[in-house]
Amino acid sequence: MHKIAPVFNKIKFNTIKQSQYELTIKVCELIKKIGYTTNKDLKTIVDLAWDMNKSGKNRRMKKEEYLSKFIKDN
Repeated sequence: MHKIAPVFNKIKFNTIKQSQYELTIKVCELIKKIGYTTNKDLKTIVDLAWDMNKSGKNRRMKKEEYLSKFIKDN
């Protein structure tokens, strides 16, 4: 990430790819900074990543189903 981001930060996309790239950077920064050791952190990261593909094309499961595989309610 530390090698790719500086290159892509110089480029401004004129499409939806710009917002997707910005979300990707934000997700990577969150993972690096706080990780995903708590359910709240994991949900925050998944929420952001899920927004990168708003149409949901080629998704096999809903976000709630995906999160339920990793988050167990006590």
